[in-house]
Amino acid sequence: MRKFLNYKSGQSLIEVLIAFAVTVIIGVGLISASLVTQRASTSARNNAQATKLAQQYIEQVRVIRDLKGYVSLPSAAGCYKISAPSTDPNSWTLLGTGVGAPCSTISGDVVNIPEFKAVFTRDLELAAPVNNTRKVTVRVSWAEGTNTRSVQLESTLSQW
Repeated sequence: MRKFLNYKSGQSLIEVLIAFAVTVIIGVGLISASLVTQRASTSARNNAQATKLAQQYIEQVRVIRDLKGYVSLPSAAGCYKISAPSTDPNSWTLLGTGVGAPCSTISGDVVNIPEFKAVFTRDLELAAPVNNTRKVTVRVSWAEGTNTRSVQLESTLSQW
């Protein structure tokens, strides 16, 4: 004798819960990936801007050297700031902010870029002259979350 079981069609509560859990796990994964990508994008953008600011500072030192001569550069090694009261390069000068002191102990040139939501600090260090050549090091740092990031560029200036 055959027994016919009468099953109702539809989904059980366990199947619904499993489908919901899978959906939540996928959603959390997508949101996490999106946040990581956003942080990486912000970090890359800030890094590119910091590199641009460092290169700009090195170019300004070269302009000062070219306009005023190599001997116009300060002879002492140490940390300096570029004083640029106008866009006229003839008015630019290097100001010593702590000759002989490490740049990390001296407040550098602060550049606030609102659209980046970041404040960049530039430190310029000139090495002592060796054979009419000076090493210029520019370090740009900024806060990113709870960390401090930085970019450092070096160049040499020579008396041509």
